[in-house]
Amino acid sequence: MKDLTIFDVIKIIPLDKKYREGLLCDFEIYDEDLKLNIREICWKAFFEYKEALEDAKLELFLSEVSQEKRKLTGDMMTEVKKAVWQDMEDILNGKREEMERIRDLQSKIQSAIGQQKN
Repeated sequence: MKDLTIFDVIKIIPLDKKYREGLLCDFEIYDEDLKLNIREICWKAFFEYKEALEDAKLELFLSEVSQEKRKLTGDMMTEVKKAVWQDMEDILNGKREEMERIRDLQSKIQSAIGQQKN
């Protein structure tokens, strides 16, 4: 993954969409002390978020191992970290938002089909 800027970090960490957009638009007009404070907060949140994603991804991979969908290897943590970085790149490239819209649409269609059958 490329080196991340503060703007990348703001896009990745879980923030309300409107708040994120405002922060991205206004960041450059803030004074230097406020920018520094925001950077510290966002980077801390980023590393906490990354750690939480890695924990969740490891659980998923271990579950797949127990279901014999994945083999347990000595470099599983490397695979976990690569998968998390790929997820973050997807967020930066807008793929995550697109996938969420697709899943939402699929859920609505499935719900409509379920109601039709009842």
